[in-house]
Amino acid sequence: PQALKLMFAKSVTTACRRPSPLNTLCAKRSLSSQSSSLILKEDHNDYAILRLNRPKVNALDPSLLRALRESVKEVQADTSKRGLILTGGPTIFSAGLDVPLMSKLSRFEMEEWFSDFTDTLEELALTPLVVITAISGHAPAGGAVLATMTDYRIAQQGKYLMGLNETRVGIPVPSGVVAAFSDVVGPRNGQLLTMTGQMVSPDKALSLGFVDEVVDAVDLIPRSKQVMHDWLSTTSAEAVRETKAYGRQHLKAAFEKQRDQDAKKWLDVWFSDEQQKRFDEFNRKLQQK
Repeated sequence: PQALKLMFAKSVTTACRRPSPLNTLCAKRSLSSQSSSLILKEDHNDYAILRLNRPKVNALDPSLLRALRESVKEVQADTSKRGLILTGGPTIFSAGLDVPLMSKLSRFEMEEWFSDFTDTLEELALTPLVVITAISGHAPAGGAVLATMTDYRIAQQGKYLMGLNETRVGIPVPSGVVAAFSDVVGPRNGQLLTMTGQMVSPDKALSLGFVDEVVDAVDLIPRSKQVMHDWLSTTSAEAVRETKAYGRQHLKAAFEKQRDQDAKKWLDVWFSDEQQKRFDEFNRKLQQK
């Protein structure tokens, strides 16, 4: 199905995630080295730009999630920084979950991934930093989820699609994601779009309130920088930090529920016979290409 083609990317090795002698070598790699290869960081005076950099389509495997989370923490720990801009590749912001890889993981490994996923979303949503997403192309499923967690979204004009299409490929949208998405587009649109799995164009996303601006590709990063500059130069750091915390207190509880109560149900669906057949069929079609 077309939704699967947009959502999923080709698999890469999971050696560092599985018990083996390779884990010793994996543990010796510094986290900063891993982050620097998967997340490209560009420092500015009072903010940083983080660019997702996992070939070919920034699919969200465990390593990219951890690298993003640690990179956000690194920017937050820098007292000279008040904001960050998150962006991706030239035509694909992020293609969502790396299901060809993840469909081969054990339930224990997927439990770890779900916890990492929730931790990363919580870090993005609750950081005191001002976070702008420069959506640089397609953003299905997990790509749209990352953007949802941020404070302002600017989309690149073009024949791109974005949205939470998880239900079209048999995966539930977690409760914390539904709560955050509904904050952005409103309760009715949040319910309708997550339940139908509809993906939309940048212009439609603008009309729904999912994105705040749509600009030409050449203007995406310059406009994001300008919005960041205007935001930081006209507001008090402490006032913005506290206001954001007040407005997002409910999301902390939503993520705790997602992590502690929803994980089993989500994983039950992931490992159901019906869903495993979907994964097998998709992987078979990929191998034939």
